[in-house]
Amino acid sequence: MEGGNREARQALAWPHGIVSVESLGGMVGPTVFVLPDGRQVAPFQIAPWADESGTENIPPILQRLRGEWPCVPFGSDGDRAAANGWPGSTASPTVDTNAHGYSSNNYWSLHAGEGSALGLSIAYP
Repeated sequence: MEGGNREARQALAWPHGIVSVESLGGMVGPTVFVLPDGRQVAPFQIAPWADESGTENIPPILQRLRGEWPCVPFGSDGDRAAANGWPGSTASPTVDTNAHGYSSNNYWSLHAGEGSALGLSIAYP
């Protein structure tokens, strides 16, 4: 399990469910919890296009959009001029280069945790 500069996925199963993580953005999902009465609950949404081809022209974080992600620290790491039909505004003629911050738009490293754990880390520039 590694990430850093590439796409990686890892899942962890236990008697009461399963959780999956993606290296891009540190996204969590799909996740399923098995309740004591046997019902299954999947609290995180997966984008309907997440496993389809033809998503190359949308930002990488949206290509396999799923569940939850850390967004730490939240914010952008710079602006770029609005282009390709993206609407500017009267307040700002720019759009965020990395909407939701660096951690949402770059690859995390996946680490084997001890016992029944997964670990993720990201190195900021």
